[in-house]
Amino acid sequence: MDAEVTENATDQGFTLIELLVSVAILSVLAVGASLALSRQSAPESRDMAVFQTLFDTQRDQAIHSGQPRGLVISTTSFESAGLQSNGWQTDTKERDWSGRVSLSAKLRPAQTPDIVLLPSGMVTPFRISFGGQNQCDHDGLTGLRCSGN
Repeated sequence: MDAEVTENATDQGFTLIELLVSVAILSVLAVGASLALSRQSAPESRDMAVFQTLFDTQRDQAIHSGQPRGLVISTTSFESAGLQSNGWQTDTKERDWSGRVSLSAKLRPAQTPDIVLLPSGMVTPFRISFGGQNQCDHDGLTGLRCSGN
């Protein structure tokens, strides 16, 4: 009943070199695909996420402190501001956007932040675009809505 194992010269399988080359090729393809995907959505998505966090933080701070808060937005940078006895003062270091940003909001008096967040929860109506496809808007009452990639 013992089966005799015989070696067949044509049944050798893959060599170690062939396996290593295959693994190396698959690794290069996987790294290339992941780099292409991360580069595709990086700056706009990061900027939108940073803005959402900043907006939520400033809104919560205005509501909890009972003091108006503001956001100063430019095409290249942003910072937060608070209302002091001598007017609006920025209270954070100016931070740069990663990509292209544009803001559409009602014109405010000089020395007033672009977006004002009141303790009542009301906000200056605005629309902010991050690159071409990502944007957030607020109508002043109902909440921040963001869409895009």
